Amino acid sequence: MTRFLFFFFAFFAAPLFLLGQNIYDYKMDWAKISKKDLAMTSYDIDPEASAVVLGEIGEVQFDFSQGAPYAYIYYHTRIKILKKSGIDLADVELDYYHEKKYEKLSNIKGQTIQPDGTIIKLEKKNIYETETNEYWSKIKFALPDVQVGSIIEYKYRKRIKSLSQLPVWYFQENIPKLWSKYVVDVPRELQYMTFKEQTNDIVEERENGVYYYLMKDIPAFKNDEFIYCPTDYLSKVFFQLKRIEYNKNGKVIFMRDSWAQYVKNKNLNPHFGRQYINKKNYNKLIQAIDNDIKNVKSEKEKVIMIQDFILSNVKWDGYYSIFSDKTLNKAFEKKEANNTEMNLMGVALLNHYGISSSPILVSTKANGKLTLSYPIQNQFNHTVIQAEIEGEKMLLDFSGIKLNPGLIRYSALNGVGLDVGEREKISWVELESPITNVISLVNAKLDTEGKLKGELQIIADNYSGLSLRNSYANKKDDESYAKRFIKEDYKSAKIFKIEVKNLEETDKKFVNEISFDLPNFANVANEIIYIPVLIDDYWNGLEEVFKKEERTYPLDLPYTFKDKIIFNLEIPEGYSIEEIPENISIALPDKSASFNYKVSTKETSIQVIISLAFNKYNFPENEFNNLKDFFKIVSEKTSELIVLKKQ
Repeated sequence: MTRFLFFFFAFFAAPLFLLGQNIYDYKMDWAKISKKDLAMTSYDIDPEASAVVLGEIGEVQFDFSQGAPYAYIYYHTRIKILKKSGIDLADVELDYYHEKKYEKLSNIKGQTIQPDGTIIKLEKKNIYETETNEYWSKIKFALPDVQVGSIIEYKYRKRIKSLSQLPVWYFQENIPKLWSKYVVDVPRELQYMTFKEQTNDIVEERENGVYYYLMKDIPAFKNDEFIYCPTDYLSKVFFQLKRIEYNKNGKVIFMRDSWAQYVKNKNLNPHFGRQYINKKNYNKLIQAIDNDIKNVKSEKEKVIMIQDFILSNVKWDGYYSIFSDKTLNKAFEKKEANNTEMNLMGVALLNHYGISSSPILVSTKANGKLTLSYPIQNQFNHTVIQAEIEGEKMLLDFSGIKLNPGLIRYSALNGVGLDVGEREKISWVELESPITNVISLVNAKLDTEGKLKGELQIIADNYSGLSLRNSYANKKDDESYAKRFIKEDYKSAKIFKIEVKNLEETDKKFVNEISFDLPNFANVANEIIYIPVLIDDYWNGLEEVFKKEERTYPLDLPYTFKDKIIFNLEIPEGYSIEEIPENISIALPDKSASFNYKVSTKETSIQVIISLAFNKYNFPENEFNNLKDFFKIVSEKTSELIVLKKQ
C-alpha cells in the first residue's frame, strides 16, 4: 500500500506560538532526530494512531533566470511509525504531470532511523520511475528496513512550469501531525490571491513578500460514508495567480480578476472555444453526419442522432480535462477523445443544426467543490452541455456514456457549473437531474411452512436503470446477479428464472423479472405466522450512516431518487389476518425527503406499498439529526411484521 495522499502532492503547516515559539522556529535539519522522538512509542493526543508526522515543510521559490519562469517546491517530511499497520507508509508513490515537461521531480533523498539512532539510507537504485500514461509519471520507492519504532524521512524537489496556480497545500491526511509548515516566497513581479479553507487554527505571517503558514497538533482526517471528495473538508491553503509585472516599468503582461474575463479568454483559447466556434475545426464531423440529419425536423431526434453519432464514432480515452489536446477533426479521425473534446463536438454539431447550446465547465464530485469567489481555472475538470431543446433547457453529456437528454454523469452533479458559451455574460447553471425512480413489485404466495414463492419485477429509469444495465452486462452468472436483490439472510433462496427487458434501449425503463423461492421467509410458531414485508435490505447503506450519533461532514448522495416497493401477498389457506402495521406518511419540513407506508387487506391477500424519496442529493451536516430521526422511523416501520393466525 502507498501513503495516503489526497492530492497530486501533499504538504502541510502547523499552528503554534503556544509554547513560546514563533512561526520561524519550526524547521527540520536532515537526519537530526531528538532523543524524545526516537523514544516515542505512542501519540498521547491520538493513542490509536498507527503513525504520526513529526514535522513537515514545503517551501516554494520562483526562478526567472531560465527564460520561462518556474516554481520550485521543496518538500521534507518526517514520520514516526507507532504500529505495524503504519509500516505501509514506508512505500511512497509520487505522481507528476510529465506532458510537455510541465512538472519534474528530482533531488529525492530518503532514510530510515531506527530507535537506537542507526541510519539506513535509501539507495538511488531503489528509486523507480514509470510512465502511468501519456500525461502522468510516477516515482516509487520503499524506505529500507522499517519496523515499529522507526522514523522515516524523505524529501524532494518538484519543478512546475506554470505559475498560474500552485499545488494546494493540505494540512491534514489520515494520520495526525505534530506540526506542518508552508512557506511561499513570492517575488515582486507576481501577485497572487490566497485562499484558506477549514483553517481556524492556522497561524500565518507575511514578511517581505514571503508567506508563512503553520499549524500544530493536527488531527487525522476521519473519512465517512457518502463523502465523494475528502479534500473538500481538509484544512488547506492555495494560491491563484492574479497579476504579472515582468519588467522594470511595471508593465502588466497577465491579469485575471473576474469571471467575465475568464470566460472571454476561454472562448478565445485555441484548445477550447476556437474548437467549437471555428467551423474549420469540426467540418469533417459535419460531412460525416450531414446526409443523415439534414432532413430531420424534430430537435429531440437531432439531439439523439448527434449523441449516437459521437458515441458510435469516438471512444472516450478515460481522461478528464477542460482543454482539447487536438482539433475536433483530428479527434474524430483518431476515433478517440477526452471528455471535453467529445462534448465540444456535441456543442459544435448542435449549434450547426439549429439547437442553441453552450459548454458548461464543472468539477466532478471527486475533484471537489468550486470556489466561486474568484476565477480559479484548475478547479474545473469536466465539460457538459446545456442545450435548449424544443423550448426547454436541458443538460447533456456525450462523453463516453449513453445518457438520456437531461442527464449528465452523476459524478458531475456537484453544485453548479459555469456557462462559458456567453462571452460577455456570466451564468452559473444548477447541476440537477430528473429524479431516479425504481419500482420493486413483488407478487408472491406464502405457504404454511413460511416459504415464499413468487416473482419480483424491478423497473428502473435514469441512473438506477444505467447502474442495473451495467451490473447485468458484467454479471458473473444469472443466479448471482438475481440474488443481489434478495437479503443475504435468505441463504437458501432459489432462483428459477431471470429475464431483462430494454437492456439496449436506454431511452426506456430497464426491467428485471425474477422468479424465486424463499424457504423460511416467515417465522411459524404455535399456529402463528410472522411475516416481514421486505425481501431485500433496500437502504442498508443509509441505515449504516444513521447508526452514528453525529456527523461532522455533509451527506452527499449520488443523485435524487424515489424508491417504491409494492408487496402483493397471498396468504395460506386456513389462516386469517391477525395484525398489520399502521399506515404512516411523513416528510422533512422542507420536503427534501419523504416516506409513505400503506397496508390494505382482503380476505386472502395483503398489499403493502412503501415509498421513500430523497428530493435533493446534498444535506449539510446541521441537518443530520433531522435526517437521522426521519430514517429511524423508516427503519422501524419497515421492520414491523404482519401477523397471521390459523383459523
